[in-house]
Amino acid sequence: MTVFSKGLQGVIAGQSDIGFVDGANGVLAYRGYSVKDLAQKATYMETAYLLLNHTLPNKAELDTFKKNLKEKRSLPKPLLKMIPLFPKEAHPMESLQTAVTALGMTYHDTLDQTSPQELQKRCLELVAQFPTIVAACWR
Repeated sequence: MTVFSKGLQGVIAGQSDIGFVDGANGVLAYRGYSVKDLAQKATYMETAYLLLNHTLPNKAELDTFKKNLKEKRSLPKPLLKMIPLFPKEAHPMESLQTAVTALGMTYHDTLDQTSPQELQKRCLELVAQFPTIVAACWR
């Protein structure tokens, strides 16, 4: 007889060393840090660095990270032409999701898009481009 968990309660959908969720006890953590503590004590950039690099940055690392992000903020012209065509009543998260999906079609500069180095590069680009996408959608 097959046993099913109603609503997937108690079912592990995936394992991660990035995030930890214990809904029963109200625990959400990234890389061992409580999200509540991060929200109170860390900036968005520090948290993004933590997610990508496994540790919180020191000042020099954070400065380099910010510089790298600044260099990657621009969006491809086809995407900038597409965003104004989104329905004005679209939910902001739907617009972001659609733009990020479209952005994925522009990654043709490498043959190995699954290497850890390439994935790290793409993550950094997305972190940099999210604010640009949000601003373009808002406009």
